Amino acid sequence: MDSKENKVMRVLGALGIIFIVAGHIEFDLFTFKGIFPYYSFHVYIFLFIAGYFYDRNVEEKPLKYVIKKAKAFLLPYFVFNLIYGILSTILNTRGFSLGQDISLYSFFVEPFMGGHQYMLNAPSWFLISLFFVEVVNVFLSRVLSRIHLDDEWIVFGIYLALGIVTVFLAIGGHVWGPYKDIGRILIMLFGFGLGRIYRTKLEVFKPAADSLEGMLSIAAGVVMIFILQTFLSHFTAGLAFSTVWVTGFANGPVIPFVSIVSGILFWLLISELLVRLLDMSKVTRKIMEGICIIGRSTKSIMLHHVFIIFVINTVVAEVYMKGHGASQFDMNRYLTDVYYVYGQGRSDIPKIFYLILCILIPVLLSVLYKNVKKFRSAFLAVLMILILPMTGCSDKKTVTAEFTAEEYLRASEMISEVKNGDGVADNPDDTLSVPTWITRIDGLYFIVDCYHNRIIYSDSLESPLYTWKIMTDEINMGHTVASDGKVYLVDDTENNRVLVFEKGTGADDVPSFTMTQKFDDIGKRPHYIIYDDKTDTFYAWSSLTGEMYLFRREKDSSRVYLTEKRVIPELDGFYVRSFTIMDDKVFFVSGNLNIIEADLKTFEILKRYPVPDAIAGMIQLTRIEDYYYITVSTDVMADQSAATIIRTKDLNSLINGDYEDIYDRFIGGGTPYCITQIDDTYYLCEHRLPGHSIWSFKVRDNELVDITDVY
Repeated sequence: MDSKENKVMRVLGALGIIFIVAGHIEFDLFTFKGIFPYYSFHVYIFLFIAGYFYDRNVEEKPLKYVIKKAKAFLLPYFVFNLIYGILSTILNTRGFSLGQDISLYSFFVEPFMGGHQYMLNAPSWFLISLFFVEVVNVFLSRVLSRIHLDDEWIVFGIYLALGIVTVFLAIGGHVWGPYKDIGRILIMLFGFGLGRIYRTKLEVFKPAADSLEGMLSIAAGVVMIFILQTFLSHFTAGLAFSTVWVTGFANGPVIPFVSIVSGILFWLLISELLVRLLDMSKVTRKIMEGICIIGRSTKSIMLHHVFIIFVINTVVAEVYMKGHGASQFDMNRYLTDVYYVYGQGRSDIPKIFYLILCILIPVLLSVLYKNVKKFRSAFLAVLMILILPMTGCSDKKTVTAEFTAEEYLRASEMISEVKNGDGVADNPDDTLSVPTWITRIDGLYFIVDCYHNRIIYSDSLESPLYTWKIMTDEINMGHTVASDGKVYLVDDTENNRVLVFEKGTGADDVPSFTMTQKFDDIGKRPHYIIYDDKTDTFYAWSSLTGEMYLFRREKDSSRVYLTEKRVIPELDGFYVRSFTIMDDKVFFVSGNLNIIEADLKTFEILKRYPVPDAIAGMIQLTRIEDYYYITVSTDVMADQSAATIIRTKDLNSLINGDYEDIYDRFIGGGTPYCITQIDDTYYLCEHRLPGHSIWSFKVRDNELVDITDVY
């Protein structure tokens, strides 16, 4: 080990990267039951270390310094961005959904807009951001030096002020789109400045750890910080926040910086103790060397640990698909979630295994790369050898086991065979009366015209409404229609039914629809149906009983079966209009003053997001880019004048009123209902506003554009 190496900072860096990996696999071992949540400080450890080693002499030749940092951060980033971009593109053709396909935009632009374009290297966003922090710091320091404001306390105060102002603006919803890229850097400057001020002004007050008295003083400091942090975590709304997305500041603009300081100082003092304790014998010094190797390999771990998670999961997936074990492996999450850990939720033992390999393998690659010259020329080839087997391990057909009609709650009541050759009725109205849903299925557009008690369809949104055809007028206040491509399920809300339609051919080769099956007694006011292709299941929500009805069919049959009923007991008796499935979770909009997040498989409640009275009567929640868009029908007193559309990056912030009202973009004054997506365009159904029943719009970089009234 290099005798000149700062062992304390190496150990601190090693701890920091362990926390990064542990946070991504949701392994809370080192948080002390949430007292020190990783996301309240962990990336700032690296900023602190960078600031600690900052040498002001580089301000004499700042361009030379910037080039050096570009080689250190940007060069490795873009080399592996290329590799992971190619891999992402290949995997996306094999049924995976792990990020964007490679393109000039995703390769060159997205890295500077958040860095999550290829999810297998998503954590490396930090390298880009750290580069810009270094650049801003050196040039700002040079300017401050020229005007004689270069005292370290002044620099630190400026960085703190910039951070606080940025968080304040973020809480107010003003840091979004391209502004979040600037905001991220301004907040991160604080961590860099903290390292600078500690090295130049504060480190001198630190007790020396080379004596028993010094070690006891440091240990006392650790205990004191732990006690203070315990109170802080207990009396706040959660200390974790998102640096990359500049969101989640539930405690105002100051507390995030307090938690950064407390988290870094706590683990810095522990690092001091570890260095002293591990320097006592030959054996413990070997352990110290191993920890320092991790500290020297943080860049490699940051770049590659998510890929290692994927490699582990791929091995388990092969075992699962060959029937040799791993019966609980979640194929859906493997295909869509780069942070999925096999066995997650049942035991922490698999997380230990993942954590060790996610640290060890990148460390080995880093050590080999640095110490074996001939390995450097083969490094990328070896990595590609690891990657190539991943590209053939799956396709979408393996997502969910096919349903067989052996175990189910109820089969549908058969009504009719599919009818062909009959005439198809035209829509008699040229306006809509409370449209609630618009979608496109198999080339046809469908509108649920709720108060006209019918569903209509057409092959064009430019056709006048009176030329649309009627799919059905045998419903009473229906709200949605969904299809798996074979059958079409419709909620018949006021009759407490779910109806099943199949497509045929009417007179003049016009598509027609026949109600072939039905299910009676589906809860109370079934209000919302969607088909989820990842689970190959229709989900139908009973809006007043807290019950979700699951429907499936066999692959080669149109017969539909009610296979399961899942329940959120606390929603029984509350009017909850809809739900949203995101990955393996389901979100229920406010009906009892809370948005509820639950596990999709078990319906176990994972989290409640309280909402203010003014937006309590929600209709739907939709995720678009970085925001949750929420349509609101009434306030808690059922006053429709409160109807609006809001958006927020963090559901936790709703209760504090931290959301953006965007309804005026659509004129406002009506009642917005559901938002649906067709290709790259979103559609909003609305009522109480004549002539503006359906809108279309697009979202680019979190900006609403091309807003047009369709009907």
